[in-house]
Amino acid sequence: MIKCIEFPDKTFESKEEMFDALIKNEKLIIAEKCAKIYNESSVSLKNAIDFVCDDENIKSYDGFKKGFIYPIISTTRFFDSHKDVHFDGCFTKTVKDQQGKVHYCLDHELRYDSIIAWDWAIKMVVKDIPWSMVNKSYSGTTQALVFEIKEEDFKRKDVLEDIKANKTAFQNSIRMIYIKLKLEVNSTKIEHKENKQYYDDNIDKIANKEDVEENGYFWGVEELGIRREGSLVTAGGSNSATSIYQKENTDEPLKDTQTEDTKEDSRLDTINKEEFRKLLFT
Repeated sequence: MIKCIEFPDKTFESKEEMFDALIKNEKLIIAEKCAKIYNESSVSLKNAIDFVCDDENIKSYDGFKKGFIYPIISTTRFFDSHKDVHFDGCFTKTVKDQQGKVHYCLDHELRYDSIIAWDWAIKMVVKDIPWSMVNKSYSGTTQALVFEIKEEDFKRKDVLEDIKANKTAFQNSIRMIYIKLKLEVNSTKIEHKENKQYYDDNIDKIANKEDVEENGYFWGVEELGIRREGSLVTAGGSNSATSIYQKENTDEPLKDTQTEDTKEDSRLDTINKEEFRKLLFT
């Protein structure tokens, strides 16, 4: 018998029977998924800071500045426990729309004492990074949603010190909504050919495609939206391909891999701390 997370109270005799149910209910499932806000946690690493210091690929990887902390909030081309695969480009519009509007928090709490860094202190960047930066042995790169935060702009200095000391295994989590996604199935039925074609077109892009092949289907996330915050958490989550990174030996700027016409000026360039406080408390 086969279980499916979309139908927790049902079992199926075969994968094709499961595919029938998924495709029959595809529009309803997508509508329900898009109607909710998710706290999609991402498991970090036991050694969150400088965990890759012996990796020559990372030693020579530019774009990270000394004196900054870089929470890697989400990554693409990785099949997670929600049966999702985020694809390159899914962060582009939300970074443009939400730049300067997203806090870094503890445990998805937007209380004053839970804010690690204010929205004005965070630059969101879409960056191609080696898989080894998120402790994966896959070849090539993944596209990551990265927060760039100056150490001096951390509101919670105690959290900063814990991160730098690496006393615990930190994780990151994105508060997100689905905007555009598709169901991809590895079916042999002619009536499933559209979903099968999408599966065939994308399966080789996925780093852990063996897990997808065993599962038989996945949800391809082509666009998502970040909502108000990304969080540092300690609970396990769906995407194990994230981390927190700190570079010790370069002053190179972190370059966004988005094209110039998709970028938007950050509020960091238009508002200073004193102005922000006036807006906040008046």
